[in-house]
Amino acid sequence: MVQPHFPVLADATLAAFNTVGEWLAQDDLSATSPLPEVDAVILAGNAVIPTIDAACRIAAQRDVPLLISGGIGHSTPFLYTAIGNHPRYHTVPVTGRAEASILADIARAFWQIPEARLWVEDRSTNCGENARFSWNMLKQHHRTTGRVLVVQDPTMQRRTMATFARVCRDEPESPQWISHPGFTPTLQNGNEGVEFSEGHTIVLDRKSVV
Repeated sequence: MVQPHFPVLADATLAAFNTVGEWLAQDDLSATSPLPEVDAVILAGNAVIPTIDAACRIAAQRDVPLLISGGIGHSTPFLYTAIGNHPRYHTVPVTGRAEASILADIARAFWQIPEARLWVEDRSTNCGENARFSWNMLKQHHRTTGRVLVVQDPTMQRRTMATFARVCRDEPESPQWISHPGFTPTLQNGNEGVEFSEGHTIVLDRKSVV
């Protein structure tokens, strides 16, 4: 029988989980400081709606290109589920589609990001390819300097930033990569077990569906 909730944890254990989660969700932005000027936003395909919203919102507000990276990988079904359950985005078709194609539809229809500022990379199937293919697309668009904001699933954020740095380590020039997961998930004990604070839910897998 599958347990629908994780059991209540001791305070020390819960605090340790949240410490690790905060470290993984590397955030170079300060909540009390304005967002610095950026030249592009990269959204790596994932199933965390607040992360998707953050990338689209920043790109729309700053009038900068939004590069969306993601093909069809082992976690893509979680994005299908997240979109299907979302009160606004559920009208976007998902079945058999690449993550980047789905998220580009959201960026167009719900965030009014124009086609000219949507750069879609729909072949990558893992974190390494996200970084490598995104970097190639930035080079195609002559965006190899300046500041680029990278947005990913909070649990994958630090790994993603390390991968982007590795991909560009031998390049003659590269952007200043700025890490921002959109939000940092925090666990708390609820009536039925451990839950995400602020109404988020836990999925029994690596991905969090909000």
